Amino acid sequence: MSIQIAAAKFLARLIPRKLTFDNYGDCYFFRSIRVARMSSAELVEYQLKSAEQRYNYEIRNRTLEYIFGPCEELIPLLENKIILDFGCFMGGTTIAWLEMYRFKKAYGIDTDSIFADGANLFAKRKGANAEFCAAFGEELPYDDESFDAIISLDVFEHVKDLKRCLAECKRVLKVNGHLLAIFPPYYHPMAHHLKVTRTPCLHWIFHGEVLRRIQNELIVNKWGAEYEHLLLGDLDGYRSPYLNGITVRNFRKLIADANWEIVVNKIHGFPYMGETVKRSRIAKLISSINQKFARFPFLEEITLDRIAMILRKK
Repeated sequence: MSIQIAAAKFLARLIPRKLTFDNYGDCYFFRSIRVARMSSAELVEYQLKSAEQRYNYEIRNRTLEYIFGPCEELIPLLENKIILDFGCFMGGTTIAWLEMYRFKKAYGIDTDSIFADGANLFAKRKGANAEFCAAFGEELPYDDESFDAIISLDVFEHVKDLKRCLAECKRVLKVNGHLLAIFPPYYHPMAHHLKVTRTPCLHWIFHGEVLRRIQNELIVNKWGAEYEHLLLGDLDGYRSPYLNGITVRNFRKLIADANWEIVVNKIHGFPYMGETVKRSRIAKLISSINQKFARFPFLEEITLDRIAMILRKK
């Protein structure tokens, strides 16, 4: 194990990623920070700052249009509709969507009450018609046929039981309702979800426990002092976000078995998402090349940036 950790740490340091609020405080570390050591005012400040960051990012980047196409194609699916955000985090993205696409009402779930509470605070600040709660996707706390559409952005790769989550999505959707599913397949080069490095493909080589340990060590040893105001507790208990190993092939089988209709299937080569990618000519060139390879079933697992589908409940 020690040899693996040393090797993984060496590779991770080849392309380090600087910790900032955008990629540190605004991610899964809220689960590992000992929030009990924060005052109520400090927690609210972090919740609202995190929600505002996501809100502003979405207003700038309009992720759904970037992935699926012009706003005119999305408006009929979302305008004046009741929408569920499956994995809402602090609600910033949800509220941005509500405003941009004129939802009738937005709902959102996430697994941590800190996220749901923060989302409700942000919705109140924005005067948005939205409600959020803590729940797991395998057991949605809503009645049958409650929603016109469900949006899940970069969440399905984390759930424990994707088959059950898809069944729950289908249950709470109205007939002819839509599920917008966007997430990276497991063999996506950056699907390790490590916040301390941009070195790709580490999860192809090392076990998750190895990656967890090197992430902790790199955070505490290298960046801990500089970002002491973010390290409100030690990170020994941090677990990198759970990854279920879902592949393109397996996801297609799941939706076929559940009788979902594929309305839209967008193919974007890696790397495609992110503001840095948008500004980089080299990244755009690599993405365009990978997009061609992503059309081949035996290459799509490693060249596809996101599984991006709009599914309809029959």
